Amino acid sequence: MFKGVNPCLRIAKYQETKDKKFIDDYEKVTNIIKYTEEQQWRDPHFLTFYRSLMEEGERIEDHYGLLWKKPINKTDEKECTGWIDFRTKTLFLKDTKNREPAEVELTDEMITMFQKLQNLVSEENSNASFAVGSKWVFPRPTDPTKHINETSYRVKLRNFHFKMGLTTREYVRGKGKRKVYKYTNHLTLKHLRKTFVTYYGRDKGLEAASFRMRHSSMEVTKNHYYNEKQEDLKTKHSIYKPAANVIDLKKAGNDQE
Repeated sequence: MFKGVNPCLRIAKYQETKDKKFIDDYEKVTNIIKYTEEQQWRDPHFLTFYRSLMEEGERIEDHYGLLWKKPINKTDEKECTGWIDFRTKTLFLKDTKNREPAEVELTDEMITMFQKLQNLVSEENSNASFAVGSKWVFPRPTDPTKHINETSYRVKLRNFHFKMGLTTREYVRGKGKRKVYKYTNHLTLKHLRKTFVTYYGRDKGLEAASFRMRHSSMEVTKNHYYNEKQEDLKTKHSIYKPAANVIDLKKAGNDQE
């Protein structure tokens, strides 16, 4: 024992790394919005899931176990992470971080996408018809009785981000349709939350963004989520205003390169 010596002083101090990356290219933001709305039928569940993270800014885990309606028994209530109320246009969450209930107001754009997803599920031979009868908003394609998890959309996310210019790839080997690439993801699903907070804060102010995200203080919002920049991004409904000129996306045939 070394009397009078504080061993903690010998420990090197490292600066905390704050990952505040977000989609800072507004042209890409509007392209994503345009694609999710117009091409929702191509991959209904994934595109709705992706857009909901952009439009609501809630945690990824809170969207895994969403129900189409309020649970009517204790089993469903225990298994779910929340549910949608179309009448009040509200997303009710159990809040996976602190287990406190949260009521999130849904935008008109998001309500429309959820309703379209419901219609696609009920349509015969649609890309969402596998989920007919499932209580989950985002069920697993391999087993609709269970909801998605952290690995369910891993490949879909990689391909989608590559299409949207958020992922790069490097040729490894092969030729023709058997080419092998190494992908580098520059953004993940968690960065959609930071994207939401940034644009919401620029639209309504940092204090409003902190209150909206239910953070303990504005410092938390500013240090971990909000990217400050003086721009006018005010909108009537969605925080992502429509662009005057949106670049046409690649044809769907390029999706499966």
